[in-house]
Amino acid sequence: MLTNFKIDNFKSLTDFSLPGDESSLGKFVCLIGLNGAGKSTVLQAVDFVSQLVIGDVSKWLSSRGWERSDLVGKGSKKRNINFSMHFLVEGIGDLTWVGSYNSQQGRCTKEELSFVPFPSLKDDGFFPTRSVVFNFESGVIRDNAGWRRDVGDYTGSVFNKFKAPSSGANRNDVVAIYLLRYVLRGVKSLELLSPQLMRRSSKGGGDVGVGGETLAAFVYGLSPQEKEQFFEKLLEFYPRLDSASSKSGKYGWKRFFISERYENSTELDARHVNDGLLRIAAIIAQTVAKTPPRYDDAKVNPQQRGYQFVLLDEIENGMNPEVVERVVKYLLEVRQQVFVTTHSPLILNYLADDVARKSVFLIYRRKDGSSGATRFFEIKDVADRLELMGPGEAFLDVGLERLGAKLSRS
Repeated sequence: MLTNFKIDNFKSLTDFSLPGDESSLGKFVCLIGLNGAGKSTVLQAVDFVSQLVIGDVSKWLSSRGWERSDLVGKGSKKRNINFSMHFLVEGIGDLTWVGSYNSQQGRCTKEELSFVPFPSLKDDGFFPTRSVVFNFESGVIRDNAGWRRDVGDYTGSVFNKFKAPSSGANRNDVVAIYLLRYVLRGVKSLELLSPQLMRRSSKGGGDVGVGGETLAAFVYGLSPQEKEQFFEKLLEFYPRLDSASSKSGKYGWKRFFISERYENSTELDARHVNDGLLRIAAIIAQTVAKTPPRYDDAKVNPQQRGYQFVLLDEIENGMNPEVVERVVKYLLEVRQQVFVTTHSPLILNYLADDVARKSVFLIYRRKDGSSGATRFFEIKDVADRLELMGPGEAFLDVGLERLGAKLSRS
């Protein structure tokens, strides 16, 4: 689980920190704020940093129509994007990654990866049972046991394709690098979900795609148990559904179909399915899917990816309030850590007060135009209202424009 995230010089995020204090992020994170405050930028920043370890920043930029120069803050003379991420790896230990990405070179010029095992970690000969630190600078990577090695050409992070087994480093220590790859390859952004893309036929994919374009093929490749769970969860949102599945057509192209229990009802393919149902289908499919074990049967998609983090922009898009309430309750129960943005005060009403206090962050613009973050219900004006109102009513009553202006002056 990501517990702390800091980044500097990424678009409007200058010296930005989430949660912004000494506490930790929870399993559910909800970002609110005015249009242009930087909510979507926070999701983009988390996704961008994860791409450095995946090693496919060029493809990530292309999917958004961006250049590397678009990543740095407008008007900034600095070319480096500095970041840090702290993870709590359940049952194993704390993992911290700090880096500096040069937007002109397209790679990190400095990095530090540190792993601190939990005292209770079993000494099974696999995980390191002592603190491990890897430092990278000036083309040389070192660890705190005295090992060092020159590094050749690379893009993104030095850790993305570093051949740890043949590096000569301690076999147990390099597990820290594998943990970093594991947690960051577990980030799945659904911020670009597009119903038009989800209506397409597709042949294959390890997930639903950047914009949902491989939804049909992905649903088709789920295991029988995952397909059953997928339909059961979708049925909770749309009780009239009689079926929801993907079928294979000519040349292996898959298309998503649904049918509903009405008189004279017929099966509809994705071209005629409403936007909200498609968005929910993509969210459920991605959250029920797990990475299949190597020994799994041939009916399962071998490229299938199971993620540990899901990023969702404007969660309420294309859905009526009753459905959105079910989506929020569903996301509070999934195994993944979830980051969402919203403009709707109703979303906050679907959260218990204790969850809202911990999970909801206001993103606002500071005096210099950069984005700041603070826990919404720890702001005095809002906390006072929460004593008398529900979270959504407090959201409406306080006035985000006035509150943002007040915070920007502080």
